[in-house]
Formats: sequence, structure tokens, C-alpha cells
Amino acid sequence: MAFRDVSTAFWAYNAIQQAYQMGFFKTFSNEFRPNASMSRLEVLLGFAEGLDYNVSGSPDAILAAYTDAGMIRNDVRNAIAALTERGIVVNYPDVETLNPEKVATRAEVCALLYKALVSMGEVPDIFSQYAVRQTQQAQFHQSSQIEESNSTQVERARIRRHCNQGIGNGAEGCDPGNSHPHGGSNDEGGRTPGGKR
Repeated sequence: MAFRDVSTAFWAYNAIQQAYQMGFFKTFSNEFRPNASMSRLEVLLGFAEGLDYNVSGSPDAILAAYTDAGMIRNDVRNAIAALTERGIVVNYPDVETLNPEKVATRAEVCALLYKALVSMGEVPDIFSQYAVRQTQQAQFHQSSQIEESNSTQVERARIRRHCNQGIGNGAEGCDPGNSHPHGGSNDEGGRTPGGKR
């Protein structure tokens, strides 16, 4: 592609040509606008075009991770959901805010590029509290631990409900509901716990 505003002497000429040939962006004119700013949405869509990932889950459920999901255009929701699902989206300073119309900084583009390389298995992952998928997984893990802890407490309370102090001169114990009395423990009236004389 011969962009009229990118000469062969331009410092990024080769990178621009390669990115274009690999499908990381589309243009409907012969202008590249190398010094123009790009929104975060435009950058994300560039990655979506080049990586060609498809969303496997419900786009709306995935995009619910963002408090400003309503700002994502309908025609690109699947693409953004696919990137989110693959762990490519990084939001700083608020992991829950996509800010699609905000001008992308070089730092944001670098972070997104690194996560794209991670998704392709090219580089090892680095944990970040601003990576949407990792934050969701951490929250899910924490939530699972809380639920597990709560269910354990409920089970313990249920078992304690069946505890008794024994009958007559019998031993004190705890009956979780499926134990069977043994021996001749009885009360003063000669009754065993099972009602036999």
C-alpha cells in the first residue's frame, strides 16, 4: 500500500507496511495519518482485525466487566468481547472502565500489544491489576473461596444442630444424623436411646 503521507524515508515506513499487510488496520484512502492520535477503541479494533479472534461466550456477559459498556458501538461489541475474553484488554487507572473514546497513550498501546503477544503464546504473561481478565479471575477465585468458606460454616452449623448431651447416664456426643447407638446406655427409667427396654 502506497500511503501518500508516508514516504519510504519515514522512520516507521517498514513497520507500517508490515502492520497493514498483516491486517492490523484497514483504510479506505491512501492516507495513513502517522501523527494523528487514536482512540483506545481504534487501537483495540486494530488488534481485533489483525488477530481475528472470535468470541466464544456471550458478548454482553463478557462486556459486563466494563462500567461503560454502553459506550461500545454495537458493530464492534463482538470484537471487543473477543479481546476481553482472550485477556488482551488492559485498563488504567480503573480496570472496570474501558474508556473507548479516550486517546490512547503509548503506554496503553504497549500494554495491549504485550497482552496480544501473550495471547499468541509469544511471551510469558505478567500479572497486572489492570488486566481485565486477570482481575476478573482473581475476583472469581476470591469469591469462590468466600463461598466455600460460607458453605463449610453452614455445614458445621447443620452438624452441630444434631448434637445432644446424651440421655441419662449415657455418654455425651454429637449425632450428625446417621450414627447408631450401641451398648446399654440408658436413663433412670431403663430406656435406651432407641426406645428399647
